[in-house]
Amino acid sequence: MQIDRESQCSSSDESLIETEREQSSNSINITSNDQKSLMKSANNVFDMCQLSKNCIDTIGAYKYEPINSVKKTKGKNNSKKKEVT
Repeated sequence: MQIDRESQCSSSDESLIETEREQSSNSINITSNDQKSLMKSANNVFDMCQLSKNCIDTIGAYKYEPINSVKKTKGKNNSKKKEVT
C-alpha cells in the first residue's frame, strides 16, 4: 500500500508500511525516522479513510432501479428527425 504520493522524497520506509485485515477494521503500521514525514504519512492515511467513507456513503445512498422499471420519455430532439441531403 502506498501512502505517500511522492514516496521517493519521503523518508518513510515503504517496506515497513503494512495493512492487516482484522474483522471489520484495518491496522496500519507506519515506520519513519523523520517526524515530518511520519506526520505527512499519517495525514495521507486519514485523507484516504475519509475518501473511502465518502465513497461508501455515496454508493449506499444510490437507489438501484432495474432497466425495465425506468420510464422512457421522448425528448424534443427525438420526436422529429432531420434528414441530411
